[in-house]
Amino acid sequence: MALIHGKINPHEIENVLTKMFSPEWLRETAAKVGYVQRNRKIDPVTFFWVLVLGFGTGLQRTIASLRRAYETASAETLVPSSFYDRFNKKLIAFLKACLAHGIVELAKHVSLTLSDKLKGFKDLMVADGSIVRLHDNLAAQFPGARGKAELKIHTVIGLTSNKKSIAIYPGKTADIKTMRIGPWVKDNILLFDLGYFKYELFSRIRKNKGYFVSRFKQSANPTIVSVLHAYRGNPVEKAQGGPPPA
Repeated sequence: MALIHGKINPHEIENVLTKMFSPEWLRETAAKVGYVQRNRKIDPVTFFWVLVLGFGTGLQRTIASLRRAYETASAETLVPSSFYDRFNKKLIAFLKACLAHGIVELAKHVSLTLSDKLKGFKDLMVADGSIVRLHDNLAAQFPGARGKAELKIHTVIGLTSNKKSIAIYPGKTADIKTMRIGPWVKDNILLFDLGYFKYELFSRIRKNKGYFVSRFKQSANPTIVSVLHAYRGNPVEKAQGGPPPA
């Protein structure tokens, strides 16, 4: 990706996004999920980009402001109700399809491979969650932890494969409750942050013959039971308060 004065070229970002979500793909997908049944004033391509690019961190946008942005981008004048009616369950299906497509496209460009030290494992799986602020009117369906209405998107993505999973929860849902451990973790290394730190989770990963990497909580008091690498001296005894190595 090209850089301008040490920064990413915005035109390069635009090219990548428009290639990932081409007008043909967006219109075909909108028709496939039933979001668009026949040609109308509201074009799914313009609507998608206005909706996606109309939000950002710390921004408060209303549907009315999005309608005005759409009218500017499309050079069309819309009756407010015709725009508001587009926010329905079929729009959710359309955006879910777009999200899944974006993740698949990003995975295609992954060129990471596990090092020789990790060649005994199938994959390195990264788990994390993101919070999206919602309109306060959605607080009953998606109560938040820091705001009235929030959505938590939990993802698990394989860095060397196309394996992935996406799940949506209310924003106040604890990270640990979004992790579903099963046979899929076998021979994989699962990487996550302290939000998922729980010994019960570690036990489930082990029972399914998987592995994990996590930082320790400050309150943790681990006991070293084995060392898988040869070191000079006796670092295990030193770490446990034993005599220093000779």
